[in-house]
Amino acid sequence: MNPRAILIVEDNTPDFEIVRRYLESKDFQREIRLTRASTLQQAAEFLSATQFHLVLLDLSLPDSSGLETLKRLLPSAVIPPVIVMTNFKDERTGIEAVKLGAQDYLIKDETTPGLLSRSIAFALERAARSTVDHSPENKVPWHALQEPFTVGPFRIDLEKQTISTTEAEQTRCLSFTPTEFKLFIFLIKNQGEVVSRGQIVAEIWTDGAEGEVSSRTIDKHISDMKRKCPSLESYIESVYGVGYRLNISAPDRA
Repeated sequence: MNPRAILIVEDNTPDFEIVRRYLESKDFQREIRLTRASTLQQAAEFLSATQFHLVLLDLSLPDSSGLETLKRLLPSAVIPPVIVMTNFKDERTGIEAVKLGAQDYLIKDETTPGLLSRSIAFALERAARSTVDHSPENKVPWHALQEPFTVGPFRIDLEKQTISTTEAEQTRCLSFTPTEFKLFIFLIKNQGEVVSRGQIVAEIWTDGAEGEVSSRTIDKHISDMKRKCPSLESYIESVYGVGYRLNISAPDRA
């Protein structure tokens, strides 16, 4: 098995050593080859000369800071998946980074070897899927869904933003909040794939969302959705430390 080449862009030596130890621990199940860049300029030079599978990017560097760091890195000729590493106070910045194109973000103080390993694994998996043309039967053709449609036991009306379900031969409308509706639709769009909490937050954190939705509250939203619709327990899978995956049948015309 070929080693995974990972570029760590981090100027803080103690932080770099922590990540290096995590990646070399037993939680990471495959051989890796680590390269460190201490500046954005150095990272760009490495990326132009060497092929990497993934970049772990600290946004605070001697020659760049904040989201500008990611914006300057993304146009590189060959840019692999990027996971942004942030401090706790910069969680909102991490969310914005995902909106800009990062695969995920991790809060340094909350990152464990297992969490880092899973985040990297799923980031690589998502990137691999995006490089080929997939047309699986369980994917939802969103461009064609102008009218109400069904996914498994759920009938969805995007225009009216309503979801109803048939259980025990009885149909009822689910009392999802606007944020819960958006979250459910996002899971359906990515049906069968693991979506990280960072990706979920980046998707639903809009001006129209209810209050401040953060990665810490995603679990509560999912829990509330399952309470309102118990059958979701068998469809929404929690991927420990990373996010969620929805497994459901393909949509049918209503």
